[in-house]
Amino acid sequence: MKGPDKKLPGFPAEFDALATGEMVQVSLVRKKDAKPMNPNPGVPKPKDVVGEDALADHLPLVSMIVVVQQGENK
Repeated sequence: MKGPDKKLPGFPAEFDALATGEMVQVSLVRKKDAKPMNPNPGVPKPKDVVGEDALADHLPLVSMIVVVQQGENK
């Protein structure tokens, strides 16, 4: 089924709509405006030099969750 946006699968929903036992497909993205982790690629930097804020900028973000299979309780 297609929702209001024909480019995306399904319909928009809230995170609370997910149920235990459902099989999902998760799409991950990176922040586009994140600062480089290491401006000098040949020199490794320890975590305390880079800083936790820089590490948080490079964590993957969930852009979309698609329910592939309903749980047993539905």
